Amino acid sequence: MWAIFFLIILIPLAIWGLSFAPWSPTHYSDIKRLQKILKCKKWQRFLEFGCGDARVCHSIAKHNPKIEVVGVELAYPIYFIAKLKQLLHPLPNLKIELGSGFKKDFWDFDIIYMYGMPDAIAKKILPKFWKEAKKWTKLISYVFSFKDIEGNIKNHEKKNKKTIHVLTK
Repeated sequence: MWAIFFLIILIPLAIWGLSFAPWSPTHYSDIKRLQKILKCKKWQRFLEFGCGDARVCHSIAKHNPKIEVVGVELAYPIYFIAKLKQLLHPLPNLKIELGSGFKKDFWDFDIIYMYGMPDAIAKKILPKFWKEAKKWTKLISYVFSFKDIEGNIKNHEKKNKKTIHVLTK
């Protein structure tokens, strides 16, 4: 029984954790801060890269009904939690997908939100961002800063809260 649990649940989570970041849900109070920082426009498209249980993309879609929101999750156990949440609280502007965020074309989005380890951000996300994203696209990193990057970066810090880093292309 435990072997089946290990194979079905833990291995997919471990693979994703080693490739980009372990699942670590964004605090609800930080999602409220993120909403204030973003000030989404009705024409924007939002991508949550590794959406986990979809708490961020669900909140963004709920409070910004005119924008299109896409959440992508690779670890299928957590993806099913996100899909269940979407079924229980459907939002017409929210799409949850199973798969790798690396397969998404960043050109299609105005805001890209992620929680990733610094090396993964530097080696995997930033090259893709610089190559594919259009001008004025915002890349948001929850907790971890953009290593060795110069540019239009704003670090939104608050006492006893995680830092939200915003890089604008």
